[in-house]
Amino acid sequence: ICAIGTVIAICSGISVNYLEAEKRQSTFNTLIEQKLKVLEKAFFSFNELQLTAQLYFQSSESLDKEKFQQFLASSTREGSGIHSVFWLPKVAKVSSSQFEDQVINTEGQSYVGYKLFPQTTDNCSWSLNDFTFPVLYGSPQNQAENYIGWRAESTCQFAYAMERAFFQRRPEASFFVQDTGSGVRLFSAVMNNEKLRGYLVTSIYFDSFFAAIWPDYKTLDNLHISVMPQFSAKGDASSLLFSSGDESTSSPDVHTETVRHLVKIPGSEEGLWIAFAHTNRNFMGYRYSIIMTVLGILLTFATSVCVWSYSSRLELANRLVKEQTKKLRFQAYHDNLTSLNNRLALEKRLKQEQLQLQLGESD
Repeated sequence: ICAIGTVIAICSGISVNYLEAEKRQSTFNTLIEQKLKVLEKAFFSFNELQLTAQLYFQSSESLDKEKFQQFLASSTREGSGIHSVFWLPKVAKVSSSQFEDQVINTEGQSYVGYKLFPQTTDNCSWSLNDFTFPVLYGSPQNQAENYIGWRAESTCQFAYAMERAFFQRRPEASFFVQDTGSGVRLFSAVMNNEKLRGYLVTSIYFDSFFAAIWPDYKTLDNLHISVMPQFSAKGDASSLLFSSGDESTSSPDVHTETVRHLVKIPGSEEGLWIAFAHTNRNFMGYRYSIIMTVLGILLTFATSVCVWSYSSRLELANRLVKEQTKKLRFQAYHDNLTSLNNRLALEKRLKQEQLQLQLGESD
């Protein structure tokens, strides 16, 4: 009983720990499903804004700073998750100086000292190499100030994304990692009678973007989020775009559950691998398991004591019955004073002898 009960108690503890782990996994999966739905919805809104703005500016004959910022004000407000939207007009490189002078003369006081930068760019081999695409307008204003005049094609990865957007006539994403943060830029070619007019560029930074769509993600200390491009090798640390939380699992009582999902950027060939790692110190599971095991062993011990006590009493009762039966049988055939055979014993003996004589005669 002790052995069987102990085995049952240990199995019960293991089962409780397993069920607790399954409960945690189910809760974690539900949390991730909710976050992924919100993320996909946010990316669709991101793409919808890009397409809407692209169509609006393509149909607009004239474009100025006030019209640009007024159209995008509600979409780029603080807490929207969108860092900035830029307008990049197409400018021939040979006319860069004339363009700078034109902007200074026509765009008002805020563009005094307008200058294209950087002066030196990456040696990118692309089809629009004779043109430059500097930031002219930006929304919101506070995020655009440091980028006014920035030449987007100065970085090859952005130049190639712009080239794809031009030839495929659809938004193209390009990821970036900077000192100020990491994120994704979506480039859309704005056309006018099949001629390239410029680019609309929408940028998001992962940290502020996730904070906007998942308000609680920074408060979940045991949730680690990492972001990698779709076309990257799994586990390649050099391709990591964004990482949050603490992924340390050095303690043996730490249990990590990881879920990795591919989230496509609507309208683009690019996508993101979003990895969610949930770190749990399995105190509750171990606690419930130990409590169940101890209770099982105590129950087994109590049952064993009860069975032993019952069997001991039963054995004692049987022994007393046997002794009493033997004593009564002796008293029935012997005299109480002399302990000699009494008349009943004599009659029994005579009957036995008589029976033997009768059996002898019949033989």
